Amino acid sequence: MLNLDRITMEQSLQAPPANVIDYAGALDRLEGDTELLAEMARLFLEDSVQQISAIRAAIAGSDASALGRAAHCLKGAISNFAAHEAFRAAEKLERIALSGDLRDANPACWALDSALQQLNSGLASIAYA
Repeated sequence: MLNLDRITMEQSLQAPPANVIDYAGALDRLEGDTELLAEMARLFLEDSVQQISAIRAAIAGSDASALGRAAHCLKGAISNFAAHEAFRAAEKLERIALSGDLRDANPACWALDSALQQLNSGLASIAYA
């Protein structure tokens, strides 16, 4: 799995792929407040580490209920940034949890890790610009 625990300065300076974050959409939701967007990005970068840890723990413990809660919470946080790929990955984990059949949870978590790595890189460029 990818390490989302730390965003390095090098990663924060890399430009994310254009489709990772819909900057215009995110700013539109915040009425153009770039300072608020930067603060939200910083908070997400801090909190997402705990949220993905909760997801991993729920999968390891075969706890569909905890997985559903953690995936739903992360999905909501992701939605603030109009980050469609990461949103869909969190949503898929939430659906898996709701089904109660966690056989596909690990591959879905790996997809979420990948999407979050890209999202976090993009958010770091906003948060620490």
